[in-house]
Amino acid sequence: MRVEYVSFETAGVFSSRDTAYQKGDKTLDEFIALPPESNSFPIAARKKSTQAINRGLLVRVLKEQHSNVTDLQSKNIDSLLDDKTFTIVTGHQPSLFTGPLYFVYKIYSIVKLAERMTHEHGDYRFVPVYWLGAEDHDFEEISRVKIFNEKWQWENEIGGSVGKLPLDGILPLLGQLTESDKNGNDLIRKVVKIYKEAHREGKTYGEAFSEMVNELFGDLGLLILDASHPDFKASAMEIFEKEIFDNTSFKPVGETQEKLMAKGFPSQAFVREINLFYTGEGFRERLVSKGDGFEVLNQDIFFSKEEMKEELGKHTERFSPNVVMRPLYQEFILPNVAYVGGGGELAYWMERKKQFEIFGVPFPILVRRDSFIVITKKNWDNWTKSDLGIQDLWRKKNEILKGIVKENSDSELDLNREKAELKSLYGKIQERLKEVDATLEKPALGEEAKALKGLENLESKMIRAEKRKNEVLVSRITSAYDSVFPGGKLQERVDNLFSMILMGKGELYLRALEFADPLDKRLKILIED
Repeated sequence: MRVEYVSFETAGVFSSRDTAYQKGDKTLDEFIALPPESNSFPIAARKKSTQAINRGLLVRVLKEQHSNVTDLQSKNIDSLLDDKTFTIVTGHQPSLFTGPLYFVYKIYSIVKLAERMTHEHGDYRFVPVYWLGAEDHDFEEISRVKIFNEKWQWENEIGGSVGKLPLDGILPLLGQLTESDKNGNDLIRKVVKIYKEAHREGKTYGEAFSEMVNELFGDLGLLILDASHPDFKASAMEIFEKEIFDNTSFKPVGETQEKLMAKGFPSQAFVREINLFYTGEGFRERLVSKGDGFEVLNQDIFFSKEEMKEELGKHTERFSPNVVMRPLYQEFILPNVAYVGGGGELAYWMERKKQFEIFGVPFPILVRRDSFIVITKKNWDNWTKSDLGIQDLWRKKNEILKGIVKENSDSELDLNREKAELKSLYGKIQERLKEVDATLEKPALGEEAKALKGLENLESKMIRAEKRKNEVLVSRITSAYDSVFPGGKLQERVDNLFSMILMGKGELYLRALEFADPLDKRLKILIED
């Protein structure tokens, strides 16, 4: 396998803010603490050392949540008692079958970044941590995935945090996995076994997902953290209290969003006066101010101010950060120096720097995760046989096919000469009409536009006819292109690791680990030899 590198700007398939950040655009400097470079890590470690972190609590919870650990995981957990050890974090919801491929690329990014920074900065140790988004209640977002180009759907009618859901609705999918396992290779049998053993009856979805991720990536030293643990919540009571009673996040986040919008970057998350949910059996609802107290939306629950202070003291675990507070909560409980995420995630992190300053928490380095495109040998051969290269991936598919068909046709497939003659003819007609009545020029222009549109339609029919003659060639190019942009979207946002493994292509995608390096700010295209 070989790798080709393409800048985000050249690819042109990422958002303007994503591209600007990878380019090192200075307009974003005021929204970050340190640039995503190797030399920033010891600086971030020294800054983080000024914050009091309950490392003993962190290690105890990690040990509780890792019943089956590799030697490297065990060393990483124990090392967190040392004030010279820091985390590098990525986070994601527990999506069905791990969700899109970029979930895997997030894991690979933090694993390789932690390895590289530990090697380059010997005074420190860096540990990769996956923050399990188990408290998220957006079930629709995590409940479906494409396997073999078919939608697999988890049916569920229970509300609340997805990590606490029972596995009842997901168990029928195990039967589909069993069918997929027949006549499979060793890798297929391995991952099907991992999934089925992790999703045993009686577990919550969060527990099952955590076990599955641990079995898939534990050998890499990855630690999985479910931060909904009651003791973590209790340790963060002071920031929850400020948020509820002082609305501390509302002003700084709102002002930062206005600054970003003035620079052409739209806001990513709606900031509220209180950026916390209140959770209970089967629900996770917004907490809002009402009169002299607080109410939980869509529930018959109301707290006076005194009752709220009492509830915070006794049941802090019932309070759950929303997207505005989650980064702050994460950095409050972890000795973290860098957050690794996609463009959308980093966009909302950039809205938080001032919020962090007010709460007195060091802001981490923001590192854009690796983005990969994987191309099989068959697809690459079909692509290059038509004299297409990496640079052609960024063209529109129809434009590519039209050009290929023209090159391979014995006929002239455009009516450019006829269009020129038609324009000349209508020019003469307009002159004649103006001599009679100037108001006739406008309808003449309309007739010209109709005639030109008719020629364009005929051109399209010629191209379609030629495509049918070159059906095999068109099919090969289309297949190669669609493997990179399935459904017109980036491969990493649509395809799924389990699906690729079940189709016998898993080894290719797992090899992305070899090339992961999120400090190299380019798109990485992996081509099978």
